[in-house]
Amino acid sequence: MLTLIAASVLIAASVANEYGPAASPWELACTNLGALLPASTLFRWSRGYSAISDDNWSATARAKPGCIVRPEKTAQVQSIVRLLSRRRVPFAIRSGGHNPAPGAANINDGVLVDLGLLDHVSSARGSTTVTVGTGAKWTKVYTVLDRHGLTAVGGRILDVGVGGLLLGSRFFRISTGVFARADFLQGGLSWMSNLGAEQEKLTTDCLPQVVLANGSLVKANATHNADLHWALKGGGNNFAIVTSFKLYTYPIGRVWGGIRLYGLSQLPALYAAMAEYQTQAVDDSHANVMLQAFPTNATVGAVLTVVYLKPQAWPSVLAPFSRIPFVADATKMRSYLDLLASTNVPSLPRYDWRASTVKPDGRLYASIHNMTSSSTNLEPLSSLTSGTLAVGLQPMSRSGVLAGRGNALGLSPEAQTWLVLGGGWYSSSDDGPARDAIRQLGTKVVAEAAGSGLGLPYLFMNDASFDQPVIAGYGAENLARLREVQRTYDPDRVFQQLVPGGFKLWAGAWVSRLPASWIPLVQLSRLSPPVGLALIYLPHLFGALLAAIQQGTPARDLVRASLVLLVGSFFFSNAAHGWNDVVDAPLDRLVARTRTRPIPRGDLSVRTAVYFVFSQAVGAAAVALLLMPARAAACTVPTIVATCYYPWAKRHTHMAQLVLGFCLAWGVVIGFESLSPSAVVGLAAFCLVAACILWTAVYDTIYAHQDAVDDARLGLKSMALLFRGRTKAVLWLFVLLMAAVLVGVGLAASMAWPYFFITPLGAALSLGVMVARVELGDPFSCWWWFRYGFWLAGSSIAVGLSSEYALGRAV
Repeated sequence: MLTLIAASVLIAASVANEYGPAASPWELACTNLGALLPASTLFRWSRGYSAISDDNWSATARAKPGCIVRPEKTAQVQSIVRLLSRRRVPFAIRSGGHNPAPGAANINDGVLVDLGLLDHVSSARGSTTVTVGTGAKWTKVYTVLDRHGLTAVGGRILDVGVGGLLLGSRFFRISTGVFARADFLQGGLSWMSNLGAEQEKLTTDCLPQVVLANGSLVKANATHNADLHWALKGGGNNFAIVTSFKLYTYPIGRVWGGIRLYGLSQLPALYAAMAEYQTQAVDDSHANVMLQAFPTNATVGAVLTVVYLKPQAWPSVLAPFSRIPFVADATKMRSYLDLLASTNVPSLPRYDWRASTVKPDGRLYASIHNMTSSSTNLEPLSSLTSGTLAVGLQPMSRSGVLAGRGNALGLSPEAQTWLVLGGGWYSSSDDGPARDAIRQLGTKVVAEAAGSGLGLPYLFMNDASFDQPVIAGYGAENLARLREVQRTYDPDRVFQQLVPGGFKLWAGAWVSRLPASWIPLVQLSRLSPPVGLALIYLPHLFGALLAAIQQGTPARDLVRASLVLLVGSFFFSNAAHGWNDVVDAPLDRLVARTRTRPIPRGDLSVRTAVYFVFSQAVGAAAVALLLMPARAAACTVPTIVATCYYPWAKRHTHMAQLVLGFCLAWGVVIGFESLSPSAVVGLAAFCLVAACILWTAVYDTIYAHQDAVDDARLGLKSMALLFRGRTKAVLWLFVLLMAAVLVGVGLAASMAWPYFFITPLGAALSLGVMVARVELGDPFSCWWWFRYGFWLAGSSIAVGLSSEYALGRAV
């Protein structure tokens, strides 16, 4: 103990001397890490710091971290992440460091978490699996397995790290033609990527050690944290640090393959052969090829890598390539490890690459060849010192794409080519011009493919440049789902905000630009996204529109009242959601979906939350008393009382959704009175209140099904538990009743036909689709339809009332 204290004091003194008295958060974090893990922390003056700091494959990714920490155990990773996340210290994560993007696996200042010592490769005798540390290189994995005549599905470049490659993209499948299991975790491309699917077993069905942003350790597979398991299949570094993978192993014998070299004059024939290979009737999943063209190289114009996972040379499926004259041939029968070791790796110090995806087409390939061979397009890169361009075509068969389902990628179910433009150069002074040249050429290729109707949105993460919208290419629905998973497992956005490298889910999102201390309050208030605010404000707006219709209110008065109601709703929504979380905090800690809210996870104390709730309640009261008519302010009392009671409603009654419905729907009366303080709240307004209660009952019962299992375990109540298997029948009844009372609103207010067409019919259709399509047993489906489905009905009501007001049909 005395030794540890002395070491801590010496480290602290050294840090203070190096960084000065006004230490930044990362400097303090480095001090803490040095005390916590003295044998694993390297400072800028430490022996070995430079070698580890510069251990990135491309010099473009190198940086000068404030310190480097090299954990040897998962428990140490937990401690590191816990410290850095609590102190909000920027950090980078490195597995193998093969990505050339700045910030991808290194950081200036901040902390570099180098996982290279987590490189264990272990398999019990007779086992069909191997456990691999995230910091291992594929050369170690393959070498260990090759001693036993086995292999695992992984990267094609031996020097690539396991972690970055596996989390970079997708799940592929392989067939019983070679191996016995299917659907493995595969981020980079493998020479087994095109093998089809004949069985349903996962080759990587378990991520046994996943460190979350709060430092906790979880397992991710199809039954444990299944949503996180799904998101990690292509989600990159947005969710957690995976420290260990379990891979299935397979016996493998001799294979055939290697490289052939070609002159520049053979490029047109090679592109044509690639198109023929991809469009031929035979789909031999044991074959795989990759074409790399080097239009800036006068000596070697192209390298063709061919692989056949059987001991057979030049099978018929590869015939389109076998007929083309070559400069040199290194194909032969060999072991799989020897095949991988023969892969050609460029040797320039600086790189960038850009990804795109196209449909296989000979004419498009010819256009790409002409474009990438044009001296005008090549000159900005070739004029640089050692400036080199590589055009890589990586074909994916339709069967391979279809087999790789169950991930977040949103791949189009068809044969496709993953195209990569890779640039290499020598001098750091050329970084800007080189990247610009590659970017401009990549833009032209994408435009050419799009103009021909042959472009696809997917971008292969491991071949994409740092400024490409990789996650957006997965599709809007997958992006929304990934964001929900991120909210659940990393609500503080540690991996979004503190880890700058990689492709982020919230690029440009407003919350990511807020001070870190504000984020828990925004989350407490449900302002990102502002669904909660919309639920509270819309009934108020409906009431104001109804009053404007019946009283013939001028537009300027309607706009003023609507804005006042919006400001009041903002404060009241913040207070209401905060109050709900204060009361529910003990229960939220026991429910998987809610235990990551700000209070149960420890980012907000109950006292701080109460102060915040009080401040927002004061704001709401000020708006009501100072900006609203007295009768409207008085009408807020019932909803305040009901809202204060609501957190206890689910402890007392299965009808908690109706209680919430009243809390929200009473906003109709407040909105009506805010614009017509002298008018009597009549039948039309109360019919609108009833419609909003039913509307709330529909979407909130669907929402409650997310927590049905946990609610039953904790003795809580809801309409989801009351109706169980009959829920959809009850919801259909609510939809019909809502449509009926909306008709009553129109009749009572003597509205014209557009209202009846837009509001009752539109609300019934939108809620009907919601009820019909939601899968009540799937928490994600319930959340998705709650979040997006309620907007449809709400928009129908708002648009119908607005159209009536615009027509001037005031009574």
